[in-house]
Amino acid sequence: MLRLRTMQPDFWDSLLPPEARRISPELEAVDALLDDAVFLAPFQRRFPAQRGRYTIPMETYLRLMYLKRRYQLGYESLVAEVTDSVSWRRFCRISLSGQVPDPSTLIKLTNGPCQGVADEVHTALVQQLARKRVLRGRKARVDTTVVEADIHYPTDAGLLADGVRVVTRTIRQLQRAGLAAGERLRNVGRSVKQRLLYLGKALKQPKEQQRTTRASVTTEVLGLTRRMVRRVFLLEIALIAALGLAIGMALGILLAYNVYRHYFAEVAVFTIPYLQLAAVGAIAIGCTFLATVSPAWRASKLPPAETLRYIE
Repeated sequence: MLRLRTMQPDFWDSLLPPEARRISPELEAVDALLDDAVFLAPFQRRFPAQRGRYTIPMETYLRLMYLKRRYQLGYESLVAEVTDSVSWRRFCRISLSGQVPDPSTLIKLTNGPCQGVADEVHTALVQQLARKRVLRGRKARVDTTVVEADIHYPTDAGLLADGVRVVTRTIRQLQRAGLAAGERLRNVGRSVKQRLLYLGKALKQPKEQQRTTRASVTTEVLGLTRRMVRRVFLLEIALIAALGLAIGMALGILLAYNVYRHYFAEVAVFTIPYLQLAAVGAIAIGCTFLATVSPAWRASKLPPAETLRYIE
């Protein structure tokens, strides 16, 4: 059966000198605040029985739980500290001759009928402070507890797989919208997943094999082949040769025109031999291709993974 407050004061408490009856200002303020009956209302809803053995005073239990949370104590440490301290006994409304509740009793109450009562007491406290205008309810209370969660680390292969998935999803959305309706989409998501599984198994290999396997899976996801490597080499050399040939011819024509203007302007006519320049350019490009064929052919024989590693 529920017992909210201590029935009567103890005779031995009245024999204490005034100095021994004092408690700290903090506990005195909390004691005056917890005297309000609104903080005992949650206990009345949890103990409706009218028969049976009396519980410990709920005002004592409430103050014990405050001390436990305030000073971060365990149940056994809390009981020992309250037993040895006169001021804490007076704060918890436990007389000198009275017995402090057993730790097991406090545990059973906290995990049993009084489970969740702290939230209701906290709500009542906030409402009471708002009524007294100690708190202004203009800001929301947010629980900022940090919860551990799994992290998707941005690996190279994972980013490639995410890119393939996003591109596939975007193309499907365009097709549903009526764009590119006649085009056929080949979903390579299954192949990408297989490559990622293969890469995960390969991570258990030695470091050198891991690097080769990682690059191999990356090039397979990219679709890089030996023919593409050979074409990249030839195209790059062709662009470099054409650019160098154009710059060289332009500088040569400019230099020849300046020499003509200073020394031969009165005795000759300046003309540009286009056929000769075209022949020289064709010979230069042909020589460049001949010099590039052998390196490009050797590079195309290498695995794409090794090619990427040397390019990096």
